[in-house]
Amino acid sequence: AYKASGSYDLLIVDECHRSVSESFRAVYTNVQYKKLLCLTATLPEKNRDVLEGIAPLVYTKSISDVYGNEEIVSNYFVYNYVVDMDRVTASKYKIFSDLFMEATIKLSKLKTDEYKSIYDVAKHYSKSSEKSEIVRYSKQYWSAMSMRRRVLQNNLAKIKVAHDIVSSLGAHRKWIIVCGTIEYAK
Repeated sequence: AYKASGSYDLLIVDECHRSVSESFRAVYTNVQYKKLLCLTATLPEKNRDVLEGIAPLVYTKSISDVYGNEEIVSNYFVYNYVVDMDRVTASKYKIFSDLFMEATIKLSKLKTDEYKSIYDVAKHYSKSSEKSEIVRYSKQYWSAMSMRRRVLQNNLAKIKVAHDIVSSLGAHRKWIIVCGTIEYAK
């Protein structure tokens, strides 16, 4: 949408926390609109002032405020299923898990008292460009954690589990299946 142009009465930007990057915020200047509605469940830490300058926060509701109110959020249940991994997927997961554990151990020895957790240390130092041991292991921690999550998100064995669940609960019903990545959804 940031590459689009046109003139509209109402511009609705869902997941607007993603629209405040240098390139994506062009949607607000390229598209002409009379009214603007921005929606997000995740207010951004970075560029929050940019978003609030474009679309000031006027209304908030927590999930606990709306859960059970059928007009806003239908009741839902969360079920966790164990999903097997094939040998290749398990191998990839192990590689990233080992890197993650190594970084966690190294960071626990380097951790300073100003941070509550290893996660906080890694989050802070992974953005640094300095050459130091704490930065190196923070980047390793962050990268390995992200790659481990991606391996799980893209585990093809989940397709059979989802199929079995839909079949057992009623394939005739309407379903929304959420995937971690667009590639996996395709």
